[in-house]
Amino acid sequence: MRTIRRAGYARRAYTRKNGRRVRGTRVAAGRIRNRGQAGKWTSRHRTHGIGPLKKGRLAAFGYSSTAGAGTRHTALKKAIEAYGATAVYRMLNAVYVYTRRTTPAKSNLYKSDRNWVGKAHGLGR
Repeated sequence: MRTIRRAGYARRAYTRKNGRRVRGTRVAAGRIRNRGQAGKWTSRHRTHGIGPLKKGRLAAFGYSSTAGAGTRHTALKKAIEAYGATAVYRMLNAVYVYTRRTTPAKSNLYKSDRNWVGKAHGLGR
């Protein structure tokens, strides 16, 4: 398995849910598993992928990957009223693409929701 170098950083102190304090510390530089697909990135690109996502845009309408299909679809209908079907389709597609290699199960959920939006509004392939 290929690895990449990760820079060191300072981790701040925090309190666990059980009330125990954890001291801040310095995390040393090290190597982590490379999850990127080989050949998909070169230094000539300016930004990674399709750009940063805006957090909470779908969650504001009650969308959550842990909710049931009915709840998610209801939230997506509300988001479609606010942003439009194409924008919601693209948001779900972006999350699907970004989570493919790190959390495949959730990624498939986003893909199915994206396809649901596409079928309901005539988008996609």
